[in-house]
Amino acid sequence: MEDRICIICNKNKAAKGRKYCHTCSEKRRSPEAQERRRINTNIRVSKWSKNHRENINKWRRNNREQKKIEVINMYGGKCACCSESNLGFLTIDHINNDGGIKRKENTSEGNIIDHLFHKPIDKLNYQILCFNCNYGKNCNNGVCPHNEAKDSPNTLNSASS
Repeated sequence: MEDRICIICNKNKAAKGRKYCHTCSEKRRSPEAQERRRINTNIRVSKWSKNHRENINKWRRNNREQKKIEVINMYGGKCACCSESNLGFLTIDHINNDGGIKRKENTSEGNIIDHLFHKPIDKLNYQILCFNCNYGKNCNNGVCPHNEAKDSPNTLNSASS
């Protein structure tokens, strides 16, 4: 029959099927001991993160890019106004121009790509626009300049006449 000695104090007998004696077991369950273990784990994770920062950032960039591609494809894959399809120019637009309000109301929403990636498609509130159309809509009271009348005084043709 083997002796079951506690692996911490090396004095007391450990309970059957256990590594620690009753006294050491109680010490390990104390809130102070649990806090020390939590801090040590955080330190270990922090050191690992610092040593692998470049790989972590590369993974995050790739992951974000893949999510963006999927979300843009879910919403049609091209600008809803001018049909631009180059991924580098496309962005998510809040149709009702309420993106700032939504961010203030729901701070836990976080990144719009992550939000839309995990939600069902909502084409009543979101659409894909290229940066030009999105900016034009922002500067033109919610209407993209592509959608204005052709004889508007803001067009270059009427200004040069």
